[in-house]
Amino acid sequence: MKKSLYQFFVYLTLAITLISTVFFIYEMSAATFNSWSILCLVLMLVGLILFVVNQIIYRQFKKRDESRYIQIECPHCHHMNAKNEEFCKKCGKPLH
Repeated sequence: MKKSLYQFFVYLTLAITLISTVFFIYEMSAATFNSWSILCLVLMLVGLILFVVNQIIYRQFKKRDESRYIQIECPHCHHMNAKNEEFCKKCGKPLH
């Protein structure tokens, strides 16, 4: 998941949660518990659940993406190379 998409979903879920919270507080200030207040309460819960799910998914993808940046050191020239390389990019000697 790209970071920009992740941020979009974070802001969207937080907006849903905050707007529904404001409307819920407004409905409860009128001392009436009607269908609008129930809808606002449900939207608050859905927004919070989506926020948590978004965090979990982003962290799982982030862990996978970091694995490709693991590097190994060349035993000959001590240059750092990608983990999946067979030969050193600097000296050309085998890494294993």
